[in-house]
Amino acid sequence: MHLKNVLLLLLVACSFSLSSIAQVGTLLIKGPYSNEEIDFTHEYPVAHIFNESSEFFMVLEDYDINYQGTTIELPIGSYTIEIYLEEDYLAQTLRNIEIHLGEITDVTLSGITIYHYTEPVETQNSITQKRWVQFWDLNLATGNDFINRNPNFNSHYNIGYTFNSLYILSRNFSVGPIVGTNLNFTHFNKSGYIETSYEHKTERYMYWNLNAGFVFRIAVFNQYENDGWLGGVLDLGMKYNLPLLFKHVQNINGKTKVTTRGIHEYTDLSAFVRLGYSPITLTCEYRLTDFLQSPYHEQPRIKLGLSFLIPYYY
Repeated sequence: MHLKNVLLLLLVACSFSLSSIAQVGTLLIKGPYSNEEIDFTHEYPVAHIFNESSEFFMVLEDYDINYQGTTIELPIGSYTIEIYLEEDYLAQTLRNIEIHLGEITDVTLSGITIYHYTEPVETQNSITQKRWVQFWDLNLATGNDFINRNPNFNSHYNIGYTFNSLYILSRNFSVGPIVGTNLNFTHFNKSGYIETSYEHKTERYMYWNLNAGFVFRIAVFNQYENDGWLGGVLDLGMKYNLPLLFKHVQNINGKTKVTTRGIHEYTDLSAFVRLGYSPITLTCEYRLTDFLQSPYHEQPRIKLGLSFLIPYYY
């Protein structure tokens, strides 16, 4: 795959991600002016909100539903609101409550009046639905010969971390940018030395980079709840690795070191998959492009390892 095509694909994916982020509207829900207006026997009702797939979305407690109203930011779509009194008594069910892009959907429980408008409103309460999942990914990986079937190197080890900031598109899908850094070590076999003009004791690469990219998450749990990160996940991503330091080190007869720098290009692009039960996942990374100058052997294309996902609270 040519680097130009990969970068174009990355640009299209990022554009789609940014366009998806804006797909929200506002629900304004108001209670009665007094309990007698709709024969409430409790102080105020409790509202359970379900999405168009009849999956539980969130709950509004009785103190959130009053005559001054409460605003909630919701993804666009159709919702069902169940009104409960006295804890478990279902008093009313409001179906097909439509949330439109950039509009306010006003639901008033006194006679159940529903209408849409775009003007801002002042309410006593404002509830902002959780929209971001943010966490650190500490990853440990290897790219040894049994994975890559390359006789030129003996071992490859990687340690790094990335910061992930995912925007929740729905209860099961999220997307967002990542930034981080990685440190890699590649050790060569005696039969696969790059430099053969003199006797070696060891020969290796050391590679340190900064990286940035994006990740798309599929979660098997409701990301609006449970801090949005604990449970089964499948993450698909792509990142560009910017070399900060790359050097080829030779240890000659255990005494003299020969270090060569400047042997890399700035074309290191990779794709990755994380699969598991967060906070621990299996990780597979595939390098899409070559970035070392001839005659230096490329680092392994495939790396396998573990990721430890550590939540970031803000």
